[in-house]
Amino acid sequence: MKVKKRKKFMKIVLLLALVIVMITSISAFFAYNKIQSIATDIHQPIEREYSVKRTKKVELEEKDPISILLMGVDERPEEGDKGRADTLIVVTVNPVSNDVKMMSIPRDTYVNIPGYGLDKINHSYAFGDVELAIQTVEGFLDIPIDYFLKVNMESFIQLIDETGGITVQNGTSFTSNGIFFGQGEITLRNGNEALSYIQMRYEDPRGDFGRQERQRIVVAAAVRKVAETRNPGELLNIVSVLSDSVKTNLSIEEVTELYNYYRKSANQIEMSSLDGGQGQYINEIYYYVVPENSINEKSDILRSHLNTE
Repeated sequence: MKVKKRKKFMKIVLLLALVIVMITSISAFFAYNKIQSIATDIHQPIEREYSVKRTKKVELEEKDPISILLMGVDERPEEGDKGRADTLIVVTVNPVSNDVKMMSIPRDTYVNIPGYGLDKINHSYAFGDVELAIQTVEGFLDIPIDYFLKVNMESFIQLIDETGGITVQNGTSFTSNGIFFGQGEITLRNGNEALSYIQMRYEDPRGDFGRQERQRIVVAAAVRKVAETRNPGELLNIVSVLSDSVKTNLSIEEVTELYNYYRKSANQIEMSSLDGGQGQYINEIYYYVVPENSINEKSDILRSHLNTE
């Protein structure tokens, strides 16, 4: 049970690591050979040049709004298990309005997976890897996905340790794993405390949605913390931690452009989840079913932020 809880937290720490890679600074001139080596390790191109929902590739130098699909997966290659994408967060970044929107998609969301029919959205990765997961999210929300950031849920608790801890606003006081978290501003000093903070679920009156909110809070706090970091050595340590567990179609040149033109957007992050649905059993399997009007509402918000209306 303890291992399972740790793995749940790994997703979040991994996702915030990816957001850090996406938004914060990797100096192109610092330890260039090391950065190039790490960039080669984490780079995973996809076949298409740009999303079918766009007419051309986004231009980062032109400060085009972009979208990123963050995926937390539980892969066990040694066991031949590709795993499923149990954490999915759609991130849109608009460097003109200087803000970021992050929307969590519950893993049990009932969607159409191209070529496979109606199923849970987290199965899309298991059926067809990153590209099918992207296609599924694009079709479901009617938005382009420009980039992906995939993290494996292993070995990432140390990322919070690397950042020296994070400060968050806690909506309600509770105790988890013997640690008391008071209401208001609190400091999560290390990965173990962050794990305990996030994993509490059953005492939360909002259940899984409360847990998702704490996930987003931790992600946002880490993004802000690292975005403020100007020490190249500290940043290199963080990126080195990521290199074994992260895959992205962002090239090192694109990461550098994101730093140059998009990093200020991290100062304003709006977090949400795909709510408005309800749990239903279909053929004795639990799904989270979202009505079309709720999907359209979220889609409109994201498309407006991406200037694709």
